Amino acid sequence: MNVAIICTGDELLKGAVTNTNLRFMGEQLLANGIIPSFAMEVRDGMEAIRDALDTAFSKADTVIVSGGLGPTSDDITKEAAAEFFQLPLVQDDKVHLSLMKLWHKYKEEGRDTPSRFLNQSMIPEGAETLPNRCGTAPGIYLETERGNLLLLPGPPVELEQMFSKQVMPILLEKRSREIHSVLLHVAGVPESEVEERMLPLISPKLSAAYCASPGLVKLFLSSPDMDFLRERLQSVKKEFQKELLNCRHTSLQEEVVRILERSGLTLATAESCTGGLIAERITDVPGSSNIFLGSVVSYSNELKERLLNVSPETLERYGAVSAETCNEMLNGISAATGADVVLAVTGIAGPGGGTVEKPVGLVYTGIRINGENFVTENHFSGNRQQVRERTCAAVLNELRIRLG
Repeated sequence: MNVAIICTGDELLKGAVTNTNLRFMGEQLLANGIIPSFAMEVRDGMEAIRDALDTAFSKADTVIVSGGLGPTSDDITKEAAAEFFQLPLVQDDKVHLSLMKLWHKYKEEGRDTPSRFLNQSMIPEGAETLPNRCGTAPGIYLETERGNLLLLPGPPVELEQMFSKQVMPILLEKRSREIHSVLLHVAGVPESEVEERMLPLISPKLSAAYCASPGLVKLFLSSPDMDFLRERLQSVKKEFQKELLNCRHTSLQEEVVRILERSGLTLATAESCTGGLIAERITDVPGSSNIFLGSVVSYSNELKERLLNVSPETLERYGAVSAETCNEMLNGISAATGADVVLAVTGIAGPGGGTVEKPVGLVYTGIRINGENFVTENHFSGNRQQVRERTCAAVLNELRIRLG
């Protein structure tokens, strides 16, 4: 199966929004052993969408299009698809009825249902609708001589549930040969090193794909032979024994929260350059309230002194970005919260503020566990956000290792 993805929307080309739909679909496909052969972004225009479909079907037998199915005037994806395949648009009575009921439920009594709203029930002749449980525009599935077409709504909350629950089962059923796959998460190792260490384990019967984010690499293994995959998986686990997350966990923060839960330990954080990002990551994990007590974001020296009891002498002599200040931040947040485990970070995220002695990207990360402080000097590259994210990943990964 060859899959191509088209994402429609003027806002994507203008950079007004990030294309999270493409990332989500790519990750879902890859997790099931399917690597898209082609992807593109196009504006909301009949000719642009028709040309994109022609290009996509020249490269793939299955094309997925996101966006342009709603009730506004620029939602013309299905019209472009119908024109491309020279098919008329016909009404899906079931969808039409549900739209009528929905309109009259939430709008003023006696107010006519707008034609553009009801237009969401029009689909290319011969197509099937995919129910939208988070919105009004249904997805559309069409089988043609050129291949299979799937049209999905653009809002991520609608697309993601539809893709996971309805599109993936269709794709897996249509796949010509069964591919077995497994997803692993490697922490604290650069993508290039993961790939290099995987080279001796790759064979014609095993493929590997990589997706990197700060501090974590998703490693996808795929093979048509399930027994071979199981056998080679053991070798991969042995190679990355210390760096692999628990197979049930998908992020560093989830791994840390679960370890703390099992150990009956509580956590608190003191953050400067990350501005609360570590606390955000931790509280993204369901159930984190069982272990997380809170955070102090002490961006200024004044708050470092007042809330974390960092001494003025330390700040004067060593500066806010120093191992000494980080160490006192650990002591301060520990005393203030009584947490069993505490984290502290202070650094220079940039783009300004750096010096020859203390350049942008210099960050001190600290961990206090079992009454002992550990402070690490780090030098991170990248822009301001990348430095912050790498700081967060580094301190969480170090905590994961120390707790292990």
